[in-house]
Amino acid sequence: MWRGSIEIGDSALGTRKRIYVSHKDEDIAWDKFQVRRKRLMLEGRAAAKSRSKTVGAWLKEWLEAEQTRVRPKTFNGTRTYVTRWMIPIVGRVQLQDLEASHAKAIVKAMLDGGKSTTYAGTVLGQFQSALRAAIAEGYRVPDSVLLVKKPAKSAHDRRDLPLEDALKVVRHLGRLVDADPQKAGFASRWLAAFLEGMRQGEALGMTWDRVHLEESYFTISWQLQNLPYNVAYDQTSGFRVPHGHKSQQLWGSFHLVELKSDSGYRLAPMIPVLAKMLEVWKEHCPRSEGNLVWPRATGEPQNMAADRAEWAAIQEELGIWKTPPTIVDGKEVGGQRYVIHEIRHTTASLLLHMRIDPKTIKEIMGHSEIVTTQQYQHVSMELAREAMEAVGQRLQLMGAAPGVEVAPAPMPGVSVDDLLGAFAALEPADKSIFLARAAVLLAG
Repeated sequence: MWRGSIEIGDSALGTRKRIYVSHKDEDIAWDKFQVRRKRLMLEGRAAAKSRSKTVGAWLKEWLEAEQTRVRPKTFNGTRTYVTRWMIPIVGRVQLQDLEASHAKAIVKAMLDGGKSTTYAGTVLGQFQSALRAAIAEGYRVPDSVLLVKKPAKSAHDRRDLPLEDALKVVRHLGRLVDADPQKAGFASRWLAAFLEGMRQGEALGMTWDRVHLEESYFTISWQLQNLPYNVAYDQTSGFRVPHGHKSQQLWGSFHLVELKSDSGYRLAPMIPVLAKMLEVWKEHCPRSEGNLVWPRATGEPQNMAADRAEWAAIQEELGIWKTPPTIVDGKEVGGQRYVIHEIRHTTASLLLHMRIDPKTIKEIMGHSEIVTTQQYQHVSMELAREAMEAVGQRLQLMGAAPGVEVAPAPMPGVSVDDLLGAFAALEPADKSIFLARAAVLLAG
């Protein structure tokens, strides 16, 4: 819930009087606040904060509030933005003295430092969000700094694996299980990534009570995360969990946490070969706290870095490269492997190429921007073109020059058996007419 206060002077007891506005949506709360504040200013009732505050001092205060509101991973990113970019560049400026040039200076410093325009836009957005929170607390912040536009997003280099490489991986996993059934755990982990489009945390946080082998589907509702301690390195201080968020400690700092949004929750079907692998693996799976499907051999939750190393090792063994290395003096130099999240891109691309509706893909994979990015627009365009050509054929427009008569397109859904049945039901005279017309058409 987003909440703002507007001071309107002192009460009879000498305390500050405030009017509050709130809403669960940040933009709506901000609009409500602006409208109310302007109305009070016109009435001469609104009072700005008499004390001044530097941007740095406010950002530290704002971070403390953010720590209880957002997820730890999100907060860690925000804290980095504040301490690395915002405070060093504009931390000493008074809030009321901010100008558009200050926001632009933050963006310029990031771009000069080699950061992408997407990254710079994210940091600018966080900076402006912090300033809106300051205004909601009654501080004066010039509107100009809030109107600075984010730079255009840069194109990322994530892409899906070619079908040839995806097949290499899948066949390799099958051979592993054939040679050693105890490899079913390793193989099912990566086969599930390709078939279900699971995010890394979703896979490593999967528990057996959410694997429905008889019905052949997964319930994807939690993910594995490392939660930070409230006080760094102090295990007695508890873990930093935002208000209203659910979590379940598994081992040390490893927790199961709920997905970021309701759209991430989903029931994902599994094909028979994956179900069979999981049946085999269930008999050999190490016991673990939380009953994890893919834990370490010791039963502890799998470490994210070790999981990434497994994926890199698969690619190395199969000779798969995203960007092949160059040969310098007979040695391989450079080169780039695919990251785990690109398996998810591969799943989306395969589904699109198989003419699966994007809405269905989102239901399978959870809400994702993958199927709407420009990278996949060419696939969507192919599907749209085929759909329009089908309409054109139905309207007898495809392949026809002006003035040339086109034969009617065949009716969809009519089988040979349907036609034979209809022919058998005709009267003898009608059958003769039908056969005569068919002969003319065949002769033509």
